[in-house]
Amino acid sequence: MKNTESSINIFYIDQCKLWNLPHHATQHFPGKLLLCIGMPVMIRNNDATELCITKGQEGVVAGWQSYEGPHGRLVLDTLFVRLLDPPQNITIEGLPPNIVPISKMSQTIDCTMKNDHIKKIEQEQVCVLPNFAMADYGAQGKSRAFNPVDLQHSSNHHSYYTCLSRSVTAEGTLIIQSLHPEVITGGCSGWLRQEFRELELLDEITKLAFNSELPYEINGHRRNTIIRQFHLWKGIYYVPENTHHAIRWSQDNPKPLENILNDSPWHIVNKSAKADHSKDVSNVFVTAQGSISIQSSFPSKSLKSPSFPKFSVSTTDQNNKRKGEKITSIKRKKKRLVEHDDDYMPSGIL
Repeated sequence: MKNTESSINIFYIDQCKLWNLPHHATQHFPGKLLLCIGMPVMIRNNDATELCITKGQEGVVAGWQSYEGPHGRLVLDTLFVRLLDPPQNITIEGLPPNIVPISKMSQTIDCTMKNDHIKKIEQEQVCVLPNFAMADYGAQGKSRAFNPVDLQHSSNHHSYYTCLSRSVTAEGTLIIQSLHPEVITGGCSGWLRQEFRELELLDEITKLAFNSELPYEINGHRRNTIIRQFHLWKGIYYVPENTHHAIRWSQDNPKPLENILNDSPWHIVNKSAKADHSKDVSNVFVTAQGSISIQSSFPSKSLKSPSFPKFSVSTTDQNNKRKGEKITSIKRKKKRLVEHDDDYMPSGIL
């Protein structure tokens, strides 16, 4: 488990370490922003949706306002961003078109230090990030007039497609490094071909069910069940009409019949109903397959509780003994609360 630290005061050496952390170590709430006019940025918070100041909106730095804070460092107060291709034109009095102000905000974040410790801090910062590049996953849904891509480390054709399809035109696409043609020309993998084939069958089944042409006995409630029923009705070599030639199957390239898979039993848990503890819980021990029982070589003896001599204690002695036990118990409790190791103290213990 990672150690979590919290403190009211932060030493200057720790403050410098927090400033130098990468953005992913501060939950994308940067401790330090290096800015210049025209630098591309991405807004990371929904500050004002009516002004297109939304999470994921891209823009460039148009200016900023700052003041001198502790340790002689400049503290960013307001950042002015010129929005790129906003859904609507934004006009704010006193500012050029499509330029919006973004003020700093306070947020409590967990910072992952280089030694894997986590420090919880409260920090004020403008919620933007530099936007010089992004991964294929983050680029989904975006269109770019100028789209330089680096396909050197793209592992499959999904990544190739995502990166290249962001371009609006072929003239605006720039492939920076070399690529591997076999990634997009070597054919798809077996599991992906199987997925496409099953989707074609499910599409055919849906069409027949919509047109009331599907037999009543094809009523499976799981993918593997209904596809198996459809194969038994149409035959394993039946191919829907609109199936692409790259994924079509035949006797030379067959699609095997699905195995019968029994679904795991399940039921809806009623949280409002009280648990019934009257049922006996089975304590039957099932030995693992291949295990060998070991017979004990020691003779079995019945264990008897040890006998102790009986003593008679007066009432006064009993009261004094109880008081002594009570005082000793209180001292032990106080000792447990006072003596502890701060470095390994779990959260919530005083």
